Amino acid sequence: MEPARRLQSAENVSSPPTVQLIERQDDLAELAVQLAGQPRIAVDSESDSFHHYQEKVCLIQLSIPGRTFVLDPLRLASLDPLLPVFADPAVEKVLHGADYDIRTLGRDYGVKFENLFDTMIAAQLLGQEAIGLAALLKGHFGVELDKKFQKADWSRRPLPPEMLRYAADDTGHLIALRGQLDEALERAGRRAWHREECGRLVLQKAGPRQPPSCFSIKGAGRLEPRQLAVLQALLEMREEIARANDRPPFKVISNETLMALAVRQPATLAELASIIGMTPKVVERLGASVIDAIRRGQTAEPGQLPRRQLLPYTPLKPAQDAQLKRLKEARQRIADQLKLQPGILCSGAVLEELVRMPQPAVEQAAARLATWRWAVLGEAFTRILAPETATAG
Repeated sequence: MEPARRLQSAENVSSPPTVQLIERQDDLAELAVQLAGQPRIAVDSESDSFHHYQEKVCLIQLSIPGRTFVLDPLRLASLDPLLPVFADPAVEKVLHGADYDIRTLGRDYGVKFENLFDTMIAAQLLGQEAIGLAALLKGHFGVELDKKFQKADWSRRPLPPEMLRYAADDTGHLIALRGQLDEALERAGRRAWHREECGRLVLQKAGPRQPPSCFSIKGAGRLEPRQLAVLQALLEMREEIARANDRPPFKVISNETLMALAVRQPATLAELASIIGMTPKVVERLGASVIDAIRRGQTAEPGQLPRRQLLPYTPLKPAQDAQLKRLKEARQRIADQLKLQPGILCSGAVLEELVRMPQPAVEQAAARLATWRWAVLGEAFTRILAPETATAG
């Protein structure tokens, strides 16, 4: 989950659970036996992406009523004893914003989730505007969360007690929050929606690290081709330095500074010093590499200049454009009735996919949308995509 929420006070909530640090493999095996008999477990993790080139999961927090276990995977030989628990459909795993945890835990430790309850997705499906954990805990329990260790280095050892408590706080009330949200989903008739969304989410996997691209930098679209070549060379230089020094690229040189370098293209160390972000220490340490990267970009062959790979795009035909407008209007009307954000029901990109499908597109549209979404939108969408079918029905 995104790092940004910690307990400051806890009114109207039970006392904070007992926290136990798990660093020994024998203790992990005993914990796995204990957790296997639980109906549900709250789960969270902490990574070190603010401090290292290749992020890794550094802590895993698991809570059951009254107790929280903080696992140190950097000290444990493996997480193998817990893998069956994570994959056990009889044990519900409660997470908030589970996408990140699912991908990183799967990447680093082979964790596969079954039977997930995501409290953020539940809040979205209930039409709540504030879906962050901080807002939900404050609204449901009067809990205030602190951001003291939001950007801490979780690979640091030994971890001080306050950091362990900070990590434990994220899962200490998740099971109670899950109970309230599940009851609200049941009252709204949306529990099946939530199960379907969580079932799709557990299939997420971490992809490979992508090489740096100048087109991913904000403002790069305004640069000329030669400036883009310089920016690309600078990004590649930064990536090499970050990898060699095990630092996040943004901590080597910021994107904003790279953009300024690509535009102004200083040729000397003295000129480098006039660029915001090129402090005397940075110039001393990296100045020669920066100048060399700028020269490589300046001298790149015309055929080597960066070119954005654009997918072929065919403008919508007038009839398709009219259909798209009607689909958006129907989506908005239904979203208002359900008190949901329109994007929760169906994204604009998917709506455009629907009008581009060979007609009649009803079967393809039903297959493209989640079951619950088609149940909500299908009748209205059928009247737009295949009016003859709707009339016949």
